[in-house]
Amino acid sequence: MPQIDLKLVAAAALILGLFSGFYIDNTLLSKPKINSLTETVNQQESTISELEDDLQSFQSDYDTLEEEYTELSENNVPLTEYTTLQNENNALDTQINSLETEVNQLTDIVAEHTETIDDLKDELDELQDDYDKLLNKYEEAYNPLYVAYTVGDIEVNLTTAQDTFPENTAITGTVYIRYTNGTSFKGSFKLTIYKVYMNSGTSSEIYTINREKDYTWNSPFVLGVGSYKLSLSDIKDESGNLIVSNTALRSHVIYIFVG
Repeated sequence: MPQIDLKLVAAAALILGLFSGFYIDNTLLSKPKINSLTETVNQQESTISELEDDLQSFQSDYDTLEEEYTELSENNVPLTEYTTLQNENNALDTQINSLETEVNQLTDIVAEHTETIDDLKDELDELQDDYDKLLNKYEEAYNPLYVAYTVGDIEVNLTTAQDTFPENTAITGTVYIRYTNGTSFKGSFKLTIYKVYMNSGTSSEIYTINREKDYTWNSPFVLGVGSYKLSLSDIKDESGNLIVSNTALRSHVIYIFVG
């Protein structure tokens, strides 16, 4: 098996370390800020709703006083009652105007916070994309011959005999699957291989498995020389039931180099 370039591994590890620190710092700074702003927006929206209810109540009282005021004016009611209602009317009018101003101010604040939240979410998405790309590069530079993981209620271990192949060569290795409670897994699986950066590839034949299976996959490299990602797919039990989604399986890969 060709030797891994240690300088390349060290450089990739250093880059990943620096980038991971940058990513983590930004995540720690950005996510709490998003959460805080989201809570503020929710509180402000609740306050706006309460103020709008108050505004509606005041408006109703104002309309009632307006009717009484008109009725008293038309029936020549004594001036003292007329003046009292006029003062109450003016006071309610002032409260209504104040509430309308406060509602408008809070609405502007909510809009501003919402825009800030959207900007921070976009920033986090960009950081995540950059992190994923750098991690992809790192995994190409430092690539073990196996991947082990737990998904759903099964434990999986996928290995290959080597990570560098000539063209038109078979892939050989072992697949080990068991349930997390220790029970042996009996069923079937496929192997899937995708060319890196192309998101295109092919799948193998169906292999039956009883806890462990040595596999040989002839002519898997249909897209020629380059870097590939090998993973499992279509893990099914003896009854043909799909055990876990292929989307979850495709994130657990072994990198293979052809050419």
